[in-house]
Amino acid sequence: MSKRKYTVIFRTCDVVNAINKNPRPFDLTKAELIKVCFLSLIDAFANVDYKIIILGDKLSDNMLNFFNKFDVEFVLGSYGNDDSIRESLKIAYNVPDDNWIYFCEDDYLHLPNCFKSIEVLLNEKEEVFSNQATINNLVIKNPSRKVYNFLRKVKKYYNNNFRNFNFSSFLNLGKKDLVVFLPDYPDRYIAKYLKHSLIFQTSDNNWRQITDITFSFVLQSSTVKKHFDMLNRSAYKANDRLLSKKFFGTYGFSAPAICLSPMPGFSSHMHRDTMTKLINWEEITKQYLEIIKEKKY
Repeated sequence: MSKRKYTVIFRTCDVVNAINKNPRPFDLTKAELIKVCFLSLIDAFANVDYKIIILGDKLSDNMLNFFNKFDVEFVLGSYGNDDSIRESLKIAYNVPDDNWIYFCEDDYLHLPNCFKSIEVLLNEKEEVFSNQATINNLVIKNPSRKVYNFLRKVKKYYNNNFRNFNFSSFLNLGKKDLVVFLPDYPDRYIAKYLKHSLIFQTSDNNWRQITDITFSFVLQSSTVKKHFDMLNRSAYKANDRLLSKKFFGTYGFSAPAICLSPMPGFSSHMHRDTMTKLINWEEITKQYLEIIKEKKY
């Protein structure tokens, strides 16, 4: 059992099927989707010390009966999406500084035991960042003028010692707050959306630096407190673009935090257009639907 503790804040509402109207995969109802994703969440934390807080927004009796079958805590109300995010931040603010928070929306399907690999990342973080490749190995596809000018200034400043310049030292990666985003969105592989990114390797997985996330992510409670005002502002109209820009910057050079996403992903956002590739999510969904049927959830 890990000594690191996680608090999962599971934001859920079975009244609204999808805020952005993007269809759900595999013809799932919202109730089925929540149950499948929640069961996968429990399996994701196998052999990890965690607790789950259900942040329920206008939950139906059917859904409350389902959650009552598990060892969870409840914070219930009638919030709406923005206030639900704010309430999750308030909960996280009161968690001990050294605990890790997983803000989890109710439409993310997880791989079993995936937090074991997140534990490996957190345990090996210092070594991973210190081993980051030098800047001559950095590949920037279709760089903008701003990035190009930035790199020219770096080269000039370091007096033509550019090839031996350690990029990770310049970024002070070890001093940045770490955020982990579990899915691997398919648009990160489409040419017009490609960005530069640093690639890292732990003893069991590959990780990519990303600069865009949703409101489902992992970070330390102390990081929530440090950036609480910004996180609270981003809750207005659930502005994950503001959240991402303030946290990770446009290019990730001078931002206060770095976000890593596994390749392939450990979870999938359950909309048809955003699902993590290379994993048979349909088969995983079928397995959980069978459990729901068998145990009469």
